Amino acid sequence: MRALFLLIILLCFIQRAPGWGVLGHQAMARVAQQLLSNDVATTVQRILGTNDMAAVALWADQLRDAQRGRGPLVNNAEAREFNRRFPENRNWHFVNLPLGTLRYVRSSRFASTNDIVHALNRCLSVLQGDSQEMTKAQALRWLIHLVGDIHQPLHVSCGYYRFRSDGGIVLLWQPSEAVSHPHDLGGNILRFTASQNLHAYWDSDLVDVIDRSPANARLTTILDETLQPSRWKTSGARDRWPAKWASDAVAQARGIYKGIEFKIAQLDVTGAPTNIVIRLPDGYQTNQIARAKGQLSKSAFHLAEILNKLHWE
Repeated sequence: MRALFLLIILLCFIQRAPGWGVLGHQAMARVAQQLLSNDVATTVQRILGTNDMAAVALWADQLRDAQRGRGPLVNNAEAREFNRRFPENRNWHFVNLPLGTLRYVRSSRFASTNDIVHALNRCLSVLQGDSQEMTKAQALRWLIHLVGDIHQPLHVSCGYYRFRSDGGIVLLWQPSEAVSHPHDLGGNILRFTASQNLHAYWDSDLVDVIDRSPANARLTTILDETLQPSRWKTSGARDRWPAKWASDAVAQARGIYKGIEFKIAQLDVTGAPTNIVIRLPDGYQTNQIARAKGQLSKSAFHLAEILNKLHWE
């Protein structure tokens, strides 16, 4: 009864969290802007109507909020029209790859035309003049946001599970095992307190502890100091870059799940989990700060890299 009561409480807190939260998205955009060539910075400013990429870094999340009848864009005509034309854009923020995935494959059972890799390539096509399905300003706002999301490992990967008759929880690692099994929505239903899930913890809590200064005033500087250009350069055709970033993020996600203890789960009538109570290993935050800082800094580097390499129309 105590376990059931706890799970009922947990249900009250379910929400889909935005990648890296407000602080993370804005900080990575500021770092990326500092890495732009002069010509590209001028082009970006002309398209966006501002020289501050951080000011538009949350537009994609605000579109999703407007679909739900809230947020600053709820009465915005452009947002309303965009959501009408692309009603599934809420799915552009993620892809649910199993933890054992070695590389993103377009034909995989876990990929879709509305996932984050496809969405990034759609934005690149618009910016290079190969498509006109949205405006260049809209494509650039989405690109800035999604490059951040694709480096948040829980926006790219999920735990997939089999639930034993005795209540045991088996984490399925390989894609071949995971097919047709339920997943944890990128850690959104993994609860370690009544109000905290693993996804939101990675979006916000870990970003906060990267910079403990008042109002996180040094976050941009810290990310800038973390840059490793020689290690993070992306090679190959640019339309393959988002897939490569996704594959790298899955590798990072395996470290996120390491040591987590799965306690009890609540299932719906189809057998899919609605909540899974977990216990984080001792020292989890300390051990994960470097990973979070590295991924956030890497997203800034890759955003600048793709903007500097684009064949702008």
